[in-house]
Amino acid sequence: MIINKRLKRGFRVHWVQYVVLIAIIVLGMGMFLALWSGASNVYKTVEEYKDSLNAQHGYFTMMNDISDSQLEKINDLGAETEKHFYSDCDMSDESVIRISALRESIDLVYPSEGVLPVNDDEIAVEKMYGGKKNYAIGDTIDVAGKKYKVTGFVSVPDYNLCVASMADSSSNPNKFGLGFMTQDGYDKYIDSASEELIETKQYAYRLDNNTKENEKKLKDHLNDDIEDNHLFEFVNQDANIRMNNYKSTCVMEIAMAIAMGAILCIIIAYCIAVYSIHRIDEEVKNIGTLYAMGYLRKEMVRHYLIIPMLIAVIGSVAGTVIGVALSPAFATINTAYFSMPVPSVHISPLMVAYGILVPVIPSFFINYIVLNKKLKEKPVNMLRQTASSGKKKQKKIESDSFVRIFRKRQLASKMGGNIVLFFGIFFSVMMLVLGYSMKGNINNLINYAKNET
Repeated sequence: MIINKRLKRGFRVHWVQYVVLIAIIVLGMGMFLALWSGASNVYKTVEEYKDSLNAQHGYFTMMNDISDSQLEKINDLGAETEKHFYSDCDMSDESVIRISALRESIDLVYPSEGVLPVNDDEIAVEKMYGGKKNYAIGDTIDVAGKKYKVTGFVSVPDYNLCVASMADSSSNPNKFGLGFMTQDGYDKYIDSASEELIETKQYAYRLDNNTKENEKKLKDHLNDDIEDNHLFEFVNQDANIRMNNYKSTCVMEIAMAIAMGAILCIIIAYCIAVYSIHRIDEEVKNIGTLYAMGYLRKEMVRHYLIIPMLIAVIGSVAGTVIGVALSPAFATINTAYFSMPVPSVHISPLMVAYGILVPVIPSFFINYIVLNKKLKEKPVNMLRQTASSGKKKQKKIESDSFVRIFRKRQLASKMGGNIVLFFGIFFSVMMLVLGYSMKGNINNLINYAKNET
């Protein structure tokens, strides 16, 4: 259409507003998509990591060793078991390292850097603990009075959240970590240790058919049929926060990113609509002339939709690109909290579709409805510059003072801007409250960790 040639002038006049709106969409969608993608990549990486390392279905702790004949009976129930005995050792820096042997079939040890130990005087250290202690591969550390050479930094699927107790809600690598030796090295460590060192008899298990019924059979067997022994603890994978804490964290981050992104896009769409209304008010006489020349309302609506859609499309595409680019960085943030391999980057088609469509769809519908309503005016009214007031009937309230009537009419005439202002303030306050509450929770968590240690 010929009238579309006027778009360039509109860009020149209002380019600051348009650039600001595009920048808000780009920054908002980029941040929320990066948060979503980062959390999704962490979730998927841990799930793949657990599968590849044959993660346990649960574990149980006994008072004494289970004999070979008793283990055979457990295997007959369809449960594969493996010893995961460990002993906590106090280090010279007041931290605790949990020493155990390398696993052979369940919860295999994954070397993130370096190699697994092969000699009796070697040890692999959990990577977050090793990083906090500034250990390097080849360093020698003292464990229970004996020197061990650090061969690598590792992680295991049953300690994604590396905490000493199931009652702990957060990890503290400065105070607690894991160390893995060869089986011979671990046996020698236990034999040479002082009497104060306590060995925990923990067994990991995997069921052939992991159901609640089979789990109950195993637990009942351990309670009733193991002679001269006692079951201290029985924890399935679902109840193990060390293995599953990442799930709630990632799901919460994804849900927040989706919700906040949608809210932001709706607010921005309405802001664009308000700018479109102001543009129509400025050009009302020209629009009336075009109507008189034979232009249809649908043609005018299509014309005034071009700029809002360009803003939404440019912002959504650029925001999606930035979100994908920042995804590895946001995923790495979670690796500072969870003991896991470096997340692999997977770009979800759903996330890309969300990043492109969510800003565009609300912008189209909100602007179409607003513009269609605004451009319903008769050409005569537009030529007389009365389109902004329309046919709204003013209610006379004789009991009100002049000041109150003036305020009400001003509020009604700027209703669009007031609605945008309300939702903008609401969104900002919601983010501030969220940030403030997170600060309080983090401070409480820090104080709790200090008191516990």
